[in-house]
Amino acid sequence: MQKRLYIQIVATSNQIAGYEVFIRYAAFVSNLFTFNLPVVTIKHTQKLLIEFSDSIITGFAFPEEKGQSIYTIQEKFTFAEFSNASPLEKKSMLTDSVYKSLLNLYEHIGLNSSDVELAYKQIITNHFILSVQLCGGVKQNKKGAIKASVTAEHFLDYALIRVTFSNDKNTVIQVDLFKTVPVYYIYTQLVNSAKWINNNVFAISNNSKEFVLNIEPNGSYAIAYNPKLRSTDGLKEEIKSLAKEILIDF
Repeated sequence: MQKRLYIQIVATSNQIAGYEVFIRYAAFVSNLFTFNLPVVTIKHTQKLLIEFSDSIITGFAFPEEKGQSIYTIQEKFTFAEFSNASPLEKKSMLTDSVYKSLLNLYEHIGLNSSDVELAYKQIITNHFILSVQLCGGVKQNKKGAIKASVTAEHFLDYALIRVTFSNDKNTVIQVDLFKTVPVYYIYTQLVNSAKWINNNVFAISNNSKEFVLNIEPNGSYAIAYNPKLRSTDGLKEEIKSLAKEILIDF
């Protein structure tokens, strides 16, 4: 069964200066690897956990048994150096450390380490920029003249959800929709599916199909609310709870 492995970074030291800053960067780099690593053929494993510590334990991966849902590797990390680094240096330090840890983890569970090398090269080549395609990727209207895509642009503290329209002349119109926490499970509840209704209207729906955003390639839009077993106000409150910031006229 092919699946995307979820990468998570944690720290066990209680001596980290600026611990909250570390957590923000760790979440960002976790997403970089999660979405740049190729899907793998594996039955039960869902998550790879990298546990950074200032102890002497390093390179220890567990459990030993095959077919477990979560595998963990413990690595030593220089937190003081990280704390004093610039934002770009922080991303580089964590990316390099995670790369080495994942090489060991992939070997431990019998996966192809070249996948890790490929992901690392893509991250560096893309200068730590992460754009995740949502709703099945790029979609053309029936005439084939206009393309539309929904993406989540990842930043350190949030993900920017936007729709982009382009034509054969590469003219681009972008409509920013939401800012959310940079977590795939959260923003895919807001933008779960998308399709062309006709040649001029691109519809984006939330996971329950109760909220539909109909957008035209010129950037104009209309919202349809179809609440089920609740009021429109109840539906709006759920959307507000999922979005850190709503960028459309809600």
